Amino acid sequence: MKRKLFLLISGIILLAGCGQFAPADRAEKPAPQPAMEQTAGAPPGSGQSAPDVVHAANLDSAAITQKIIRNASLRLQVENYDASHAKIVDLVARRGGYIAAENENRRQHVIENQMTLRVPAESLDPLIEELQHLALYVHSKNITATDVTEEFVDLEARLRTKREVAARYEDILRQARTVPDILKVEAELRQVREEIESAEGRLRYLNHRVSFSTVNLSVYEQLSADSPPGRDFFSLLKDALAGGWEGLQWIIIGLLYLWPLWLFILVICWLIIRLIRRRRQHRQAPKNP
Repeated sequence: MKRKLFLLISGIILLAGCGQFAPADRAEKPAPQPAMEQTAGAPPGSGQSAPDVVHAANLDSAAITQKIIRNASLRLQVENYDASHAKIVDLVARRGGYIAAENENRRQHVIENQMTLRVPAESLDPLIEELQHLALYVHSKNITATDVTEEFVDLEARLRTKREVAARYEDILRQARTVPDILKVEAELRQVREEIESAEGRLRYLNHRVSFSTVNLSVYEQLSADSPPGRDFFSLLKDALAGGWEGLQWIIIGLLYLWPLWLFILVICWLIIRLIRRRRQHRQAPKNP
C-alpha cells in the first residue's frame, strides 16, 4: 500500500513539473507532427525546446484575447483651476472611473494638483480628448501600452495544471491510512494550493490593470504676480501684525535663553561699580599728618 501511494505521489509531482511548461489541454489538442519534427531538427543553441514549440503551436491555433495595459500621463495649464477641477471630477465620474489620489499645492503664483485617475480602458482615449479641451496649453501627453497576453496565458495554463494536481492529491488523501502518509500528502497539497492562490491573485491583478487604465494628470493655473488669490490689503495687514507679534515673542524667548550671559554681565557691572566707589572713598578720605 505504501509503495503504491509513493508511486502515485511521484507521478503527480512529475506531472506538475511538466505542466509548468505547457497548457493542460495539450493532450486534447496535440500539435501537428511537422512542427514536432521541425523541433527535433532545430539547431543546437537555439534556446527553443520541444515543449516551448508545442506551447507556441497551441497558442497559434487557439483563439486568444489580447491583454493590453494602457496608461497615460498629461500636464495641462488651465485658465481657472477651481472650475477645471470640478469639470475633471465630473468627467471621470461620467466615464465610470474614480480619482485614486490627489496632491494639491498652492504656491505664491501657481495652483497645481497632481491627480491619479482610474477609468475603464475603453474610456481612456475619450477622456484624454476631453481633458485636453479644458487646457489653455498642453505641456506633455504620453500614452503607453504593455502587452501582457503571454503572461496571462501562461498563468492560466499553470493554474489549470495546479488545480488538476490538487484534485489528485485530494483523492490520494482520501485513500491514505497512516498518519505519516496523511501528513506528507497534506504538506504537498498545501503547497499546491498556495501556488494556486498566488496565480489567481496575479490573474486578478492583471485583469484589473487591463480593465482600468491609469491617468497621471498634472493640472495647474498660473496666477498674476500682483494679485495672488485672496490676498487683499487687509489680509496682508493682518498677516503682518500676526507675523510681527510672533517675531517679538521669538526675540523675548531668545533673550531668555541667554540668561547666563546677562547674569555674568550684571556681576561684572557690580564689581566695576564697587571698585569705582572704593576708589572714590579712598580719595575723599582725610590724610593723616
